[in-house]
Amino acid sequence: MRKRRRKQRARRTDSAAIFEDKAKINGKLAEIMMATGDRSLKKRAADILKCGSTVIGVLLKGDGSGRVCRERCNLRPCASCDAVKSALETRRLSRRVTEELKSKSVLLFWTPTMRHTIKDSLWALRKAYKTCWKRLTNTTLWKEVAAYFRRAEVERNRNNGWNAHFHVLLKLKPGSRLSKLSTKKLQEKFGLAWLRLTSKVGRPSPVTRLKRVRNKRQAEGVVMELVKYVTKQYTSAKRNESEGVGACDYTPAEMFEYVMGMNGWNVSRYGREWRARNRAERLLAKKEFQFYGIGEIGALEAKLISGTLTREEAEAVLAARRAIQNLLRGDGLGWLADELLGGRKEWIDRATGEIVGG
Repeated sequence: MRKRRRKQRARRTDSAAIFEDKAKINGKLAEIMMATGDRSLKKRAADILKCGSTVIGVLLKGDGSGRVCRERCNLRPCASCDAVKSALETRRLSRRVTEELKSKSVLLFWTPTMRHTIKDSLWALRKAYKTCWKRLTNTTLWKEVAAYFRRAEVERNRNNGWNAHFHVLLKLKPGSRLSKLSTKKLQEKFGLAWLRLTSKVGRPSPVTRLKRVRNKRQAEGVVMELVKYVTKQYTSAKRNESEGVGACDYTPAEMFEYVMGMNGWNVSRYGREWRARNRAERLLAKKEFQFYGIGEIGALEAKLISGTLTREEAEAVLAARRAIQNLLRGDGLGWLADELLGGRKEWIDRATGEIVGG
């Protein structure tokens, strides 16, 4: 196994090693977008280059933990935003899967595909997937699904064009008819339902993969498959251009079609029970966390120096100040911590010492 891994690492291209850094990937993507000559893509390229460079504040929890918040472009080709979203989805989906495995729920990992040719545009494929998915959720088969997570993945193939497909994690209703069937029977039922739907839009797809998720090890692999990426960033050394091209190797025309085709597409979607749980977690997080913008962080010193705070208020402000300093320095932003909170340190310590320690 170790020898095989070493060989795979050795076969990776130089470009793959260069583009490990998200900023460098974004630089390459922006260069291709600028080459299209399109005004809207030029603006997006500028936004991608600036993504993550501006700190807008700190999200702080009561125990002093939290994270630094940066301004994001939220554009589909951006490697930095994709990494942040994937990390978020990994944590969220892992919680859902762990809960379901403990309750011994029936989980299925399904990959529905669609027939395509080199003449098909990404926008046309997206429209066909949207139509088929909407019709699928209205079938009697779907009534036995208790919850799901769906993620779209898009690849570019120089031989047969855009290869878009879904990765879906399903939870069947406890005690339902489907939950008692074998994996082979389930694959037949879901495959037949998807074939009927894709045939109606002129893209019959008889091949779909489906498997059960039975244990923690399988669940980890499925979660990684679901959230790994929406589009490959670079072309792997093990795959040539006829098998798959990374976004960093797109031509300007391919990049234009990709950006226009992906614009506004909700590639990650939770449904039913899991959607409700995620909403409840977000509401709870809003109560647990407090956001401090750059202006609010800079105003903490003025609050302490004013001398108008009570002892309890001063202690709370001091705790927030220390936690924010630690978070900023831990994120490599010591200069920003010094700039916002490090100015007249002796005066602040003397003033706060009188308030808190008096």
